[in-house]
Parts: sequence; structure tokens; C-alpha cells
Amino acid sequence: MSDVFERLARIERENRRWKAGAILAASALLGVLLSAAGPAGRKRVVEVTELRLIDATGALRGSLSADRSGAQLVLKDTSGKSRARLRVADDGAPRLELLDRLERVRLGAALDKDGAAQAHMDDEAGHPRVRLATAADGSARSELSDASKVRAAMAVETDGTAGLAVFDADGSARARAGVTAEGSPAVKLIDGDGTLRASLGTIALKEAGSGAAERTQAGSLVLFDKKGAVVFKQPR
Repeated sequence: MSDVFERLARIERENRRWKAGAILAASALLGVLLSAAGPAGRKRVVEVTELRLIDATGALRGSLSADRSGAQLVLKDTSGKSRARLRVADDGAPRLELLDRLERVRLGAALDKDGAAQAHMDDEAGHPRVRLATAADGSARSELSDASKVRAAMAVETDGTAGLAVFDADGSARARAGVTAEGSPAVKLIDGDGTLRASLGTIALKEAGSGAAERTQAGSLVLFDKKGAVVFKQPR
């Protein structure tokens, strides 16, 4: 019996030591958590090369990573397809892309290191249909395209000149309209060979290919033949 009592006493002493150790461990963990929370204004830093996001089912829904070429954030849908990407390259240029269910880029925006910005909207085949751009000098341009070529473009230059051009299926400009920095408007119609055939507004006839150095008045209407010669001008 004495052996039994001695073993029981030893077990009780070991239990007391385990309880004491557990209390100390819990106290230490609580201290770490309280320290991590910290007082207001204190910053905590976590350093990783890749952070993965998962949903309640354990499926991968996104990642945040960095390597020698830049840093990237990728967000995925419930099927695991990438639907949004945000990347900053090693040269500092950021890019944002939105993708469809087949992971094709449908909308993108980027900022070049020189300050120029551009955005594009693509169709399901990957053809850019809308482009918007601003250069570092402040000029702006927009383009509307079909499946292969630009069909309309509008631009504003740094001096205030604004212009609009409409193109045919071959990519040739067939109509142009613009307002100069001084406020003079003009509309020009062009044939398939690139020859100016009609002009409404102020135009330098020499620039139109007629050979004359005259500059028409505001609101003037001028018609040209296939060789660029003036066949009608009003007022004269």
C-alpha cells in the first residue's frame, strides 16, 4: 500500500507542475497578444514574399506577392480564375487589369514612368475597341476601333487645338473636323485616295494641294476635283 500511496503522491506533484507550466504558457501567449495589439499609434510589421487569401471553404481567392520584377495583387473568382490584377513593375510603373471568365483582359489601365497614362477596353477576342491616353506633356487622345482598325479618333493638343477624325474600313481618314488654338473651326471631307474634296471653314488652299497660297475666310465652302484643283469656292 505504501508503494501505491507514493505513486499517487508523485502523480499529484507532476500534475501540479503541468498545471503551473500551462498557466505560465497561457500567460506568455496573452502577453504576446496584448503586445501585438499595442497602444494606439504603434506600428507592427509583417514581412513575407507571398501572402495567399482563401475563403471559408479553403479555396484560393487571391494572392499578394513580390519578386525581382515587381509586386502584384491577384484576385480570383470561386472557380479559381484570375479576375483582377494590380501590378507595380520594378521601374515603378503601375498597371491594373480586369479579366473575364476565360481570363482574357477586357479592361486595362497603366501609368508609364514618364507620367503618361492610358486605358483600353477590349472585346471578347482581345481586340482593343476603346483607347484613352494622356501624354506627359498634357495632350490627350481617344480612339474607337472595330475588330482590326481605328475608325474614329479625337485629340486635344497642348496648345488647345482639338480635332476629330473618322476613318473607313481600310484605315484611311475620310472626314476631319477641328478647332485651332485661336478658335477657327474647319471640316474636311477626303476621298479614298487621300485627296481633299470639300472644306468648310478656314483652310490654307496651298496646304490642300491646290497650289494657291490663299487662306479662306471663316465659314468658306471650297470644293475640289480628284486632282485637288478648286472647282467651287464661296465666298470668292
